[in-house]
Order: sequence, then C-alpha cells, then structure tokens
Amino acid sequence: MAVEDFEFGEDDNGIAYVSFKENPTKTRQGGLHITRRQQLPKMFATGEKRCPVSLFKEYLIRLPESLRTNGPFYLMPLSKTNPNNDVWFKVQNLGVHSIDKIMKTMIADTPLASSSKRLTNHSARKTLVKKLRSNNVERSSIMNVTGHRNEQSLNDYDEGNENEQRHISNLIGSSKSVSSFSKQKPMSMNMMNIAPPSAQQPSTSSGFQRVGFFPQNTFNHCNVVFNVGQGESSLSPKVKKRRYK
Repeated sequence: MAVEDFEFGEDDNGIAYVSFKENPTKTRQGGLHITRRQQLPKMFATGEKRCPVSLFKEYLIRLPESLRTNGPFYLMPLSKTNPNNDVWFKVQNLGVHSIDKIMKTMIADTPLASSSKRLTNHSARKTLVKKLRSNNVERSSIMNVTGHRNEQSLNDYDEGNENEQRHISNLIGSSKSVSSFSKQKPMSMNMMNIAPPSAQQPSTSSGFQRVGFFPQNTFNHCNVVFNVGQGESSLSPKVKKRRYK
C-alpha cells in the first residue's frame, strides 16, 4: 500500500472525502492480475473528534516530508520523538511481520489486551462487515467497501445478529403454544354467525316461526360454547310411537 493510492476530493455538497484506488503490484495478493473494484471506497469527513479524513491528514503530517505525497504508506516509527518535531516516522519501510502485529501493538497495555477475544488485523474487517450487516446494508454495497468478489464470502464474517439470536432464543424457550385444540378460545355467537333473538326472521308461509337457539334468553358480552352432536336437539319434536294390534 502506498500513499499515492489515496486521493482527496469533495462531493457535490462540498463534503471532503478520501478515496482509495488499489493499484496492482507483484507483492499484493492477486499480483498484476488483480481485478479493480467497480466503485472506489471512500471515507467522508464528519467534523467530529474521530473524523476519518482529519485523522488521515494528521497521519500524513507525521510522515517525513519527502514521503507525504508518494511512497510506502507504512513506515517504521521513531523510537523517540521530539515534541518540537512533527515527524514521527523514519524513511524506512515497516516490515511485513511488524505490519502483521499492528493490532497486537495497538492494544498493548490496554484492557483489550486481557480480553478473551483474540484480536488480529483481520478483526477490523470482521467488525466492519458485522456492523454494516446489523445496519441492514446491502451485501453488494458491503462488497464495494471490503473488496470481496464473491457474495458468499461474506458468510464467513456473519455470526448472526444479536437481536435475531435473542428472538430465536425466546421462541425456543417459550412455553406458550397455540397449536393445541384444547387451548383454543371458545367460539362466540358472532363467530358462529347466529342471529340473536332481536334479529329473528318473520314467520314463514306455513305458519312456523324460526327462533334462535335460546328464544327466551338474551346474552350480552359473553362467549357461548356449543357441544355439537351431543344429545338430542330440543328444537326437534319427539315423535310418539303407536302400537298397532
């Protein structure tokens, strides 16, 4: 990675940003045949204390003056810095092994060093993907930032959304069940589509008047349970049997 891989710019609203264009090299993974990204990743100024654009400019100021516009991006830090000198780095490339230990060096003498989590340089990329996924960012947009060429590769970073895991755990641990027939709510008069006494239909031509199930009672604001098929219906008159000698 080189300093010239980064470019400053402004969007249509005048907000400053830094874009990264990955130039192919023999030492980079993929070599000279690396596939260029369709969309250059950018980081925009926020105006806050941890503004990425401001921090990037601060880093460039700390580099030797001859390497602030082009040259290796990672340089060997000075063992001692002079308060009156803005330069913090030597004119010397940082070794591969030192680059691999950047995260370990950063968290040294901090609470993160004693954490149960094993933090490496790759942890930053993993945290990035997880944060974007939890905020419902489309996979295609995440790939533009991370440089993944295969969408399935993002599954390796997916540990599951914590809210989704909590919801699934609650479903599994819940004792409620609505599948049992014995726990179903009893059917009401409205659900049975039965008209109350006040809505009785007029008499038919045969002189027989239709009545409800309970012609002499009124039920308000209650549920009624019917046991269909048990016992004889009170509406059907009993037929007397005759004996013939």
